[in-house]
Amino acid sequence: MSQCSHLPLYNSAFFLLKEFYKRVPKFPKQYKYFLGGKMTESLVEIIKLIQEANNQKSNYKRVLCIDKIGEKIDELLLYTRIAGELFLFDKSEKKEKKDKDKEKEKVGVESEESNKAYLFLSEKIVELSRQNAGWKKYYTPQNPAFSRSEGKEMPPSALARA
Repeated sequence: MSQCSHLPLYNSAFFLLKEFYKRVPKFPKQYKYFLGGKMTESLVEIIKLIQEANNQKSNYKRVLCIDKIGEKIDELLLYTRIAGELFLFDKSEKKEKKDKDKEKEKVGVESEESNKAYLFLSEKIVELSRQNAGWKKYYTPQNPAFSRSEGKEMPPSALARA
């Protein structure tokens, strides 16, 4: 079993998980457990899949895991966009205290702070996606005959590039 801590993809995913753990508790109650839970659950799943892919001996199985990571990253980006559209990423506690009464009327408080947090998080998720694509490119064979030498064909997404 090899360590994942040296992988930039793993470190980026872990950084994102910490950021979401800081921000999700500040969501309104009705979104904290469902939407916030889905986001953190997706990130934990991404980290588990990174570990699984890193431990694979076969490039075929590794590329399959990397494909699953890409799907989970897309899912996370979707949840983050929903939260961003609802202005749930407001970090300022002062504003929360002032707007507690208004919170009942609105889903989230539209603010520059919320928009900046959403842009920061979505940028980090896109960076994670790029790292995943680079990892996939590294393990995808340049020659389709390579995949046949292992006795299995590569997934369609891997062969599209070849």
